[in-house]
Order: sequence, then structure tokens, then C-alpha cells
Amino acid sequence: LVRADVELDFKHRRMTLWSTDHCHGRVVHWANRYSSVPFKTDENAGLYFPMELDGRWGYANLATGLPTSLLDAEASKTLYGFDEKSAGVEQQSGENGSWTYFRAMTLATDGLQIRNSRIQVMPAGTNRCGISGGDARSTPARYRKCANDTPLSLGMNVLSKLHLYIAHKEKMLYFTAADATHDTP
Repeated sequence: LVRADVELDFKHRRMTLWSTDHCHGRVVHWANRYSSVPFKTDENAGLYFPMELDGRWGYANLATGLPTSLLDAEASKTLYGFDEKSAGVEQQSGENGSWTYFRAMTLATDGLQIRNSRIQVMPAGTNRCGISGGDARSTPARYRKCANDTPLSLGMNVLSKLHLYIAHKEKMLYFTAADATHDTP
């Protein structure tokens, strides 16, 4: 049972807990313009929400422990027609002869757009979950046969550009750019 809302101010490296007892939609105190999306929770109490990536909608989750946002190769191939071996995917050598694969993509949702976000493409493996949806906001892409519904995990390279408020009672995620403030007339 969640007993508090959470504000994540990545620019100032601050997390604040708030009461869930407030008027619907009256939570963004740091700016007068903001966007919001409904979120769902999985069996592990993780939250996920619809996000547009290069013109296709998919479910995304918040991955504060990851330095870079991740997209599964099955999802990248099904939704966008590329995987870790495709042209336009940057390869970076890692430790022990391993490779990491990246592609610059645009993340968007109502009122917010983050261009040229570096998305790490997870190499194709044994994932046999199957992807469905992605054509519209009303049918975001998701895995069909897995416990985790989200093909996209937003890491700190994207999250650091945002200021978030997670309203648990409303099941809404409110957000602005990290540097958003009240506009002056």
C-alpha cells in the first residue's frame, strides 16, 4: 500500500514525499505548465506509462539505477525495423571484449520532447515475449507473454532532464523539463 506521493527533482538531486490527500491535478508547484500521463503498476509495484519514441507509442518505466535508457532488441526490430547489427546503430566496445549498442532517438509525450536521446539497444537474446501495439497512444507497445510489460526503460540520461511528480491515488505521472519554472507574464 502506497501512502505517499513522490516528487523527483533530478536537477537538484532531491526526492520529496508528499501526502496523497490533495486536489486532483494540483501537485505541480514548481511550474505553471506541465504534462501528465496515467500510469499503471505491475505485480512488483513498479510503475509504467505510455511514451512516444520516434513516432511509436510504447510502455516505459523509470529506471533510476540505469545510466542510459534501454530498449530491447526485439522491440527495436518489431517497432522500428532495426536491431543491434543495423546501420545507424553506434557500437561501443566494453570490458572483456563486449559491445554496447546505441541509437539516437526522440522521446515525446504531450508537451515535452527530448531529441537525440541516446538509447541503449539490448542485444537479441532469448526473449520470446512477443510485442503488440505501438500504433497509437491508446494501444502502446507492450510485451504479450512476460511479467514486465515495458520494452523501454528510461535511464538517468533521460530522467535527469525531467522533474517528476508521482501521484499514487490519482495514478498520474506529472512532469516538466528539469529547468521549468513559473512563467512571468
